[in-house]
Amino acid sequence: MELRKDPVTRSWVVVGHPEHPEQPDAACPLCPGNEGENRPILSLPPSGQWQVRVLPHLKPLYRIEGDPGRSAEGIYDRMELLGAHEIIVESRDHARSLPDLTDEEIERLGSALMKLEQKMDEMKKVFGLTDDDLNLKLGPVRSIE
Repeated sequence: MELRKDPVTRSWVVVGHPEHPEQPDAACPLCPGNEGENRPILSLPPSGQWQVRVLPHLKPLYRIEGDPGRSAEGIYDRMELLGAHEIIVESRDHARSLPDLTDEEIERLGSALMKLEQKMDEMKKVFGLTDDDLNLKLGPVRSIE
């Protein structure tokens, strides 16, 4: 798989097929009680029982390590899948949607998003990226470009 820059929209698009087929797991790795298998990047509150967690994706599409290998190929710019692929677990009951969260839970989620924004700013500096290079997928909700 690789990233290609669409010459019309100027956005980066993933092209190819996953390297590993999806296989359902017996137990949900995001549920409370399965924390030992997943080391969080961010956990709020920082001590005690977590309420919001950010984890590396279990089967990441993007990788932080490596060289982007950016090159031109026909009408496209192309590069390797370089970046971070993370999951935000919005609450201990991650089957709940945003409207179901309490004000306190939404405030904690906002704090987590602000910390992630700082991390993205650091990554942009390290990799020489601009806001136009970023593409944040929010699952079935929508994309932010």
